[in-house]
Amino acid sequence: MQVEYSLMNTWTRRYERFAVEDMALQAKTLFATEIELLDVSMTGACIIAKKSLKTGDQHLLKLHNKEMAFTLQGVVVWVTFGGSVKNVREEAVPVYRAGVMFKNISSDKLVKLKDFMRTFGIPDGEKVLDEYPPTALRFRINATEGAVLYYYKTSPVKKISLSGMLMEGYNGIKLEWRAPMALFLPNGNAPLKFRGRVASCIEIPGRRSKHYDIGVEFLDMPEDDRSRLSEFLHLL
Repeated sequence: MQVEYSLMNTWTRRYERFAVEDMALQAKTLFATEIELLDVSMTGACIIAKKSLKTGDQHLLKLHNKEMAFTLQGVVVWVTFGGSVKNVREEAVPVYRAGVMFKNISSDKLVKLKDFMRTFGIPDGEKVLDEYPPTALRFRINATEGAVLYYYKTSPVKKISLSGMLMEGYNGIKLEWRAPMALFLPNGNAPLKFRGRVASCIEIPGRRSKHYDIGVEFLDMPEDDRSRLSEFLHLL
């Protein structure tokens, strides 16, 4: 059954749209997912996520609670399948256990990380028996403390105008959902950055797996980037 959602009636098309499927334009969207934080050290963390993870993937890891919130850069160094859990629709969702190694920690975030571990963690002196080099002392974290994993997804762009674009995605997105995005033009220069608002999400019929046409409105795009976009569209 085709699924169709749209707010296009409330998003008036003020500008001409151009088909760009043959130009390999790419849009990058920042997503976020809640994760379970098992333990943390000064060099990395062990997490459980409902998102598929791959060794070498780079992500942002946000640790937060009522008293503090800070974000760390990290790279996935190992992943194992951790079984499955049921979501709100009683569907089985796979979960993954992964090790994340922190990168480029500034001195102020290092202080926050130490405070977080001492306040919300319990020292765990048990040696981890795996093939990876030993790390600093780990702290087992209380399950009530929050953590969010930020990750990017890249989507091909099919149509574009000065006010928005139509991209193709593997997952449906709720209407009015907003997120930081970047648009990569063929000239290879720095991407255009903006906040995207999902104005429509329509399942594409006839595909073997689910794909969606997702209409996105450009919000908060800097004037310099908007000028670059206008110049690009003028060439079309």
